[in-house]
Amino acid sequence: PKGLESKEEVFKLNRALYGLRSSPKNWNDTFSKALIKLGLDRSQYDYCLYFAKDLYLLLFVDDALVTGNLNKVNELISNLHEEFNVKDLGNVKCFLGMEISKSQNGIQIK
Repeated sequence: PKGLESKEEVFKLNRALYGLRSSPKNWNDTFSKALIKLGLDRSQYDYCLYFAKDLYLLLFVDDALVTGNLNKVNELISNLHEEFNVKDLGNVKCFLGMEISKSQNGIQIK
């Protein structure tokens, strides 16, 4: 590669680099294995949906939406913090470009 001085050295890449074609799949495989290890099942109908009793996680590349029993949600987020550099953005207001609002009448998605 450009900038590499030595032609005799070989480097082993231990993790996916941002921008490689295989990086999104590697990330998804890694995150999926972690979720399954934490007790979630992957939907056979939508591979972006993971679930456990009273707990649901929807994953789109590196954006996740988690809902369910508050204690289970908090426990999952805490476990994910131990494994990954994740940010808890609190109650959802926007997901994948959709505005989400909650009221006494239910949930509205625009």
